[in-house]
Amino acid sequence: MYRVIRRVLSLLLSALALVPAVAHALEFPGKMRLNRDAQVTVQPNLIYSPGFNVAGASGEAGGVIGVLVLLLLTPSGARAFWLTPVAPVALIGMRIVYWVFTHPVNRFWLGGASTKVSDLGTRFFAFGPAVRRTSSAATSRKTG
Repeated sequence: MYRVIRRVLSLLLSALALVPAVAHALEFPGKMRLNRDAQVTVQPNLIYSPGFNVAGASGEAGGVIGVLVLLLLTPSGARAFWLTPVAPVALIGMRIVYWVFTHPVNRFWLGGASTKVSDLGTRFFAFGPAVRRTSSAATSRKTG
């Protein structure tokens, strides 16, 4: 029973790590149509930036840790044992690809631009009623 729970948890955390990568891949054709000025205008106003950070941090770190724990607790004679080391290598490889290829491109496109999350993004990703209330009060002051 615990083996199944460990496998499912590792799978879910690893899938969570893939969410930002898949989102970037799906939005890539649309981004290719934008020139530099349009990209710099659009990027800081996207509401999902904090979501990428949350999904990436929890999924990637949790996925690697979960899979390594699964590897340590899987009997070495099991057939699944020899496939399990591939998962943390793939997750770490995904991080390497991000830092080597994606991050420098983001820095180029956003060089000198403000990357502060918009008010809409702040309200959307606010955790807890106090943050939402503060964000709503700031918005009402701007409009009023």
